[in-house]
Amino acid sequence: MVKFPLTGLIIAATGDFGPRRSHETLKRWTEENGGQWATKLCPEVTHLICTKEDYRSKAPMVKQALRLKLFTIVTYDWFEDSLMKGYRLAPRGDYLVARAIKDAKKIKQVKKQIKKATIKKGDRYRVYRDSTRFAYDIVLVRVNLLQNKSERYVLRLCTTHDVPKYYASLLTYHTRDSPAQKSVLAPMGSDWATAFDAFTNAFKSKTKVEWDERLKPRRLEEEAFVYSPPKDGGPKGEMPEDFNIKAGGGAASW
Repeated sequence: MVKFPLTGLIIAATGDFGPRRSHETLKRWTEENGGQWATKLCPEVTHLICTKEDYRSKAPMVKQALRLKLFTIVTYDWFEDSLMKGYRLAPRGDYLVARAIKDAKKIKQVKKQIKKATIKKGDRYRVYRDSTRFAYDIVLVRVNLLQNKSERYVLRLCTTHDVPKYYASLLTYHTRDSPAQKSVLAPMGSDWATAFDAFTNAFKSKTKVEWDERLKPRRLEEEAFVYSPPKDGGPKGEMPEDFNIKAGGGAASW
C-alpha cells in the first residue's frame, strides 16, 4: 500500500507564495498527497504554511496560531521538500518560519559586521598602485582662456589594505567658482572589475580617450579634459602590451 507524505495532516496556508504556488495549487498538491486542506484555522489543523512576510507582519492566521499554540508554522520549503522526497520531513531548523527569519537576520548581521570591519573609509583604503608602482590618482584638466576658466577632475581607484581585497572608484570635480563636487563611481566594497571599469569609463568620458591609449599622441578635442602622464621617468602604469592588468599593488594613503 502506497503511503503518501502528507497522510494524516491537515494543512492551511497564509501569504503569497508566487503565481505558480497559489493556495488552490497547494490545496490540490496536499489532497493528491494524502493530506487535507483547511481554508481557516481550527484545532484539527496540524501545519500552517506561512511566508516570512506574513509572519513578520503578524497576519490574522499567524496571530491566531501564535495565540492558540496548537499549530506548527512552517515554510513553503518544508511543504515542497516533503513532496519531493516522498515522505514527511520533520518541521525543525529553517523549516520553521520563526527560525528561518532569525537565521536570516543573523547571517545579515554577520555580513554587515564583516563588511564594516573590512571597509572603513580613511584608515582601511588607499590609492591603488599597480606592478609598476603607478598610483591610480590622476588629474584631468580643461582650460578655457577666452572665459578665463579652469576645471579639473581628480580620478581615483582605491583598494583596501587588508585581504580579501575590495575596491572603490571616486571622482571629484574642482573649479575656482564652486566647492568640490564628489561622486562615487564604484562604492567601497566593489570587486576589481567593477571598480576598474568605472575608473576607465570615467577617464574615457572626460578625455575622449581609451585608458589603454592614454600615452599615445592625439589631437586635442575642444570639450575634452587633458591627462598629463608622469614625467622624469616616473611610472606611467601598466599597458596591455606589457601584460594583463591584475589586482594588487603597494601602499599610498588617501
